[in-house]
Amino acid sequence: MNTRQPHDFLFYDGHPDDAKSGLMVVFAVLCSAVQAFDVPFGPQPGDALSGLWPAPANASASGAFLCLSEAAFKVSVKSTLSPPAVERLRRAIHRTEAKIFTPAARPHLHQSVAAYAASPTLTALAIYVTSDDLTLSRRTDESYALSIEGAPPAATLRAHTVYGALHGLETFSQLVSRGSGLRGKCSAVINASRLAISDAPRFRWRGLMLGSARHYLPVEAITAMLDAMSFNKLNVLHWHISDSQSFPLLTKARGVSC
Repeated sequence: MNTRQPHDFLFYDGHPDDAKSGLMVVFAVLCSAVQAFDVPFGPQPGDALSGLWPAPANASASGAFLCLSEAAFKVSVKSTLSPPAVERLRRAIHRTEAKIFTPAARPHLHQSVAAYAASPTLTALAIYVTSDDLTLSRRTDESYALSIEGAPPAATLRAHTVYGALHGLETFSQLVSRGSGLRGKCSAVINASRLAISDAPRFRWRGLMLGSARHYLPVEAITAMLDAMSFNKLNVLHWHISDSQSFPLLTKARGVSC
């Protein structure tokens, strides 16, 4: 069981040399423990939660590896929603599948494991969303529940809003490791066969400020920042575009604003 603690940060206010010495001692002790008890390095069965960020409110995982095949794995929306909501989810599903099965598109994946022929295959992720309201505000319900269970294994993502489902898809992509050793059958792997996650943002305002008024940023850098915000489940972008009191800005959604 992985339960998020009230404080997520560790502060050190001593001398830097003391900190380095302490870290060296800790590292030496850990190396000795590994040699003494023959602790294996690398991901182990049930180790699916170590790559999740931010840490979910509640999460548990157990069991051996699950294989994911690019040809067989499908993500589908099971709820009846409005066309705009379905389109929003469809684009998110496309991004998730790209992150899972395209190595160049998933730099945040933390592990590479050797898969085995006996590992069961996860073939589907079913998404259930209660509301198709696309309004995003500080009061929006962004919670979700993600589970993998059964034999054969089945993955289910449940959320009240589309935005909760988006966070759940991001969490699912972070569960996946690179598969190796078996072509086709295990192009990706989850290091658990049973999993339960229930999560919701701790803070309603999770923002980042991007300042391009006095420092030029290419479009690629801005879109990469937006991707990073999605990886970290942030919901507010404060963009400092200009130092002028009034300036024209053309957007497809709102036209020209000043």
